[in-house]
Amino acid sequence: MNTIIEITFVTLVIVILFSNIIVTSYLKKLKALVNETELSGFEIAKTISTKLGNIEPHIIKKTSWRFLDHYNITRNVIKLSPEVFNDTNMYASLMALNISLETLKDNIKLNIIHKTASFLVIAFYLLLIIGALANKYPIIYLSFLIFIFAFLLEIIYISLFLKNNHENKALVTLLNKEEIIKPKENFQINNLFYYLIALSRLPYNFLIYFL
Repeated sequence: MNTIIEITFVTLVIVILFSNIIVTSYLKKLKALVNETELSGFEIAKTISTKLGNIEPHIIKKTSWRFLDHYNITRNVIKLSPEVFNDTNMYASLMALNISLETLKDNIKLNIIHKTASFLVIAFYLLLIIGALANKYPIIYLSFLIFIFAFLLEIIYISLFLKNNHENKALVTLLNKEEIIKPKENFQINNLFYYLIALSRLPYNFLIYFL
């Protein structure tokens, strides 16, 4: 049983490491692509959240950590990094689009899954440190199990988030009616982009709840 836990844990760590490697290369391509609408990340987030969001949020330029742009539900604030807030490249556009979609009513309901996964990662770190210091392998294996569960929750969250957006007729109509992403073919890479970003930041995503 312990061997299975170890193999599963190591496999997931490798998946996350590869996600980081791939997303780093992917970002270079996205940043080289210009959104022909010339809308900044701020303007895209403003358009989406205003027209489709549950409650119009404040949008501020604050977060500077990599990939930690996020929507704070409690304060109803979208926090964007400077490069996303100001830029008009495809990376800034897709990141701002996805963060603003977190303000949609159906996606807000999913936040509990996302938040649980994030705080389970904190529990993983704490138990891993305690287990290592105390030389208690059962505690270490428990930390591995918690991380595996957090990973699975994050996959569920990502899948449901993308499913909600795909089935949101108002969103589809808005994207077709207003030029937010141009050429529109670039929007087709969004699912892969979101998966890579979400998995890459899983080990430190809990930071968004303290920023």
